[in-house]
Amino acid sequence: MYSIINLTPHAVNIVGKDGSIKTFEPSGYVLRLQEVVEEISPIDAIPRVKKRLEGVDAESLNFFLENVLDGLGLLEAVKNGDITPYFVVSLAVAQAARGFGFLVPDDLVRDEEGKILGARRLAYID
Repeated sequence: MYSIINLTPHAVNIVGKDGSIKTFEPSGYVLRLQEVVEEISPIDAIPRVKKRLEGVDAESLNFFLENVLDGLGLLEAVKNGDITPYFVVSLAVAQAARGFGFLVPDDLVRDEEGKILGARRLAYID
């Protein structure tokens, strides 16, 4: 058995081939990267900054994920091999934490006005 856990602050909708929508609500836990901002010289009096996203080290990430599983009441089932967890995160987090098997929404579906309705699939970032 598996469990898909949404570590974003918003619902993630997966749109099926038949148009059906499966929604993964936020788990209440959000995995974010730390943003480091440094002011640099302005351009034509317009403020300018340099931004960097800092990844998470493996030890901190494992600790966070274990706390998520514990908080959701899934830790023992995962440790016993009864459940395989899959974590949905933002693309930035998945790229910064390669090797953890995070999933991201992929192949977005939009309405006539360009609003995102969901994604057709989940992607693993290699």
